[in-house]
Amino acid sequence: MSDELGPLQKNEIRLTTLPRLSGKRYLLYGSSLMLFKYGIDTAFSWLVFHRSWTPLQYFVPSPILDPNALSNSGDAGFYASMLILALPFAFIGSDLTLRRLKAIGLPPWLVVLFFIPYLNMLFFTILVIVESKPGARPAAEGQSQLDADEALGLPNIRQGRALTLNAWSDDGQLTKRQLPTNTSAAQARALSLLDKLPSEGNKAFFMTALLPVPVSVLAAILSVTVLGVYGEGVFTAIPFVAGVAAPVLYGWNRRRTLWECVTVSFTCLLIMAGVLLIIPIEGIICLLMASPLALGIGVVGGAVGYVIQMHLPRSEHVPKLLGCFAAILPLLMLGDYLASPTYPVYAVVSSLEIAAPPEVVWGHLINIAPMPVPEDWLFKTGIAYPVQAKTTGKGPGAIRQCIFSTGRFVEPIEIWDAPRLLKFGVVQQAPPMRELSPYPNLHPAHLDNYLQAKEGEFKLTALANGGTKLDGTTWYQNFMGPGFYWRLWSDFIIEKIHMRVMNYVKVLAESEIRSIKR
Repeated sequence: MSDELGPLQKNEIRLTTLPRLSGKRYLLYGSSLMLFKYGIDTAFSWLVFHRSWTPLQYFVPSPILDPNALSNSGDAGFYASMLILALPFAFIGSDLTLRRLKAIGLPPWLVVLFFIPYLNMLFFTILVIVESKPGARPAAEGQSQLDADEALGLPNIRQGRALTLNAWSDDGQLTKRQLPTNTSAAQARALSLLDKLPSEGNKAFFMTALLPVPVSVLAAILSVTVLGVYGEGVFTAIPFVAGVAAPVLYGWNRRRTLWECVTVSFTCLLIMAGVLLIIPIEGIICLLMASPLALGIGVVGGAVGYVIQMHLPRSEHVPKLLGCFAAILPLLMLGDYLASPTYPVYAVVSSLEIAAPPEVVWGHLINIAPMPVPEDWLFKTGIAYPVQAKTTGKGPGAIRQCIFSTGRFVEPIEIWDAPRLLKFGVVQQAPPMRELSPYPNLHPAHLDNYLQAKEGEFKLTALANGGTKLDGTTWYQNFMGPGFYWRLWSDFIIEKIHMRVMNYVKVLAESEIRSIKR
C-alpha cells in the first residue's frame, strides 16, 4: 500500500509522525542552539574580523538595519557577514517554533514574532510555559464560559473545586479535567482569582485593562528613572506585555472578538500613559511622540492575546505565563542597561536658496538678530527653538552662542572660511524641550543629553544668478531606542530648527539687498 502513495502523501505521513515538541524540549533545543550560535559568532568575529562578541550584543538591534549608521562606522561587511551566519540558525529556530506552535494549538503565523527583537523573548516564554495543547473548548463568541459550563452541570473553580477545570476529552466529550498533580497551591489560588474576574459589561473591560498597569509602570520607572535607559525594552517590550495580558485576562470567562481584544489593549496602554503623567514620570509631549510606536506594538500584543484566549481558553498555564512576563520585564530593562550599544552619528542637511550674495548672507549667519515668536505648531508644544545667535571673536577658536527658548548652545568655531564655510563643534547644549505637564517643574531624564548635537556647519555656494545656496547640517546622536523610530522624530525636529534659522537669514539678507538697491 505504501508503494501506491505519492511523494507528497509520504511526506505528510512522516510529518504527522514527528513527536510532539514539549516546552522543556523546546527550551533545551533553543538554549543549546543559542549557545552553539554564540560559540560560532564569537570565533568567527575574532578570527575573521578580530573583534570581540559578547552575549549582550544580542540585545542591540543590528546596525545592518540602518545604512546611515553602517556608512559612518564602516561595519557593513562585519554585520552583513554576521547576518548571513545567522541564517541557518534562524531556519532551524523557526522550524522548532512552528512545531511548538502546532503542539500547543496556536496558529503558525505567530512564528513572525521569532524574528522581532525583545518581543521574541516574551514569545519564547509563551512557547515554554504552555506545556501542551489543552483540551478546553472555548465557548461560542460572546458566551460566558462559566454559563456554558454550568448549563451542562459541570463544576468549576468557582463552584469550589480548585483543582479542576472544564475541558474536552480526546473523543470530543465534555468532562472535568483534573489539574496536574504538581500544580502548586499558589497556582491554584491564582486560577481561583482569575475565575472571579467579572465577565460582563464595563466592569469586566476596565478591570482587565487596569490589571497589567502596575507591573508595566514599575518596569518603566525602573528603566527610565533608576537605570536611566530609554531603550527598546521600554518602548516595545512593555507595550507588548501589557497588550497581551489585558485581552488574556479579558477573555478568561468569555471568549472575546479581535476588536474587543485590541480595544482593551489600547485602553490598558492609555491608562498606563495617564499614570506616568500623574506620578509624574513623563510629560505629554514625550508620551505623544512614543504613542504611535507603543500603540502599534499594542495592536500586535492585542492580536497575540486574542489568539491565546481563543485557542487556550481557561488554561492552567495562564497564571504562570503572566507571572513570567512580569518577571522578565525587569530583566529586559536591565539587558538594555548592560548592553551599552554604540549609537551612530546621524546627519540632517537642509538647503535653501537666497536672493543675496554669500557676503551678505555670511554676515547674518555670524550674528543672527532676535527672531520673532514662532508660528509653527511644533514649537508651540514646548519643543526648543532658536531665538538668536551671537559670535564672540573671529576665525577658528571664536565662540558662537546660539540662544534657544530653553537655554543656549555654546559652539566653538572650527572652520572659518568666509564667506563659504562656517563649521563649529558643540560643548554645551540646551534641553530639547520644555515638557507639557500638570507639574510646572517636571524634568524627565530624557531632557539631559539623550539627544546630543555633536557638530554643525553652514555652507554657502554662490549661484550664477547672484544668489546663494545655503546648506545647513547638524550631526547628532540619539540615545533612545529603537533608533530607527526616534530618528524620525529627531530628524523632523532638527529640520524644522534649520528652516527657522535659514528662512530668517533669508528674510534679513534679501531685505538688506532691497534696501541697498533703493
